[in-house]
Amino acid sequence: MAFVLDKRLEGDSYLAVTHKHIQIRLADDTRYFWVILVPAITRDQNSTFVSEIHDLPTAVAADLWSLSSRISRWLQAHTKADKINIAALGNVVNQLHLHVVARHHSDPAWPAPIWGHGAMDPLETSERDRRLASLQDWYKQASGII
Repeated sequence: MAFVLDKRLEGDSYLAVTHKHIQIRLADDTRYFWVILVPAITRDQNSTFVSEIHDLPTAVAADLWSLSSRISRWLQAHTKADKINIAALGNVVNQLHLHVVARHHSDPAWPAPIWGHGAMDPLETSERDRRLASLQDWYKQASGII
């Protein structure tokens, strides 16, 4: 069976591009420029998703770390972020996914974590399209080196 994305991740984010076996997704929240990386692999033929970083095959784990580092660098420059937060919590959505979030001193949760601080504020269509296009443009430029 094939990889199946968790319904909550699917409903709360948009696919920008897939790098090797990792989906690069944009979180549907106007408060933060927030990227979610999802290893699109399964543990077995029953579509059992991977839930822990240490369960990833070594090559996929290396790709995930490299991709998160490159996206972090780009996201910080692109958004002029004061800080980039990277997290893999998995307490609500058990399917392994890595959050990469641009943080600013002026954002609504600063300096606290973004989780549990208000509800997601969905992106307007034009802003969603702009952010997706910027991610896709970055990927086109970076794909030869990641």
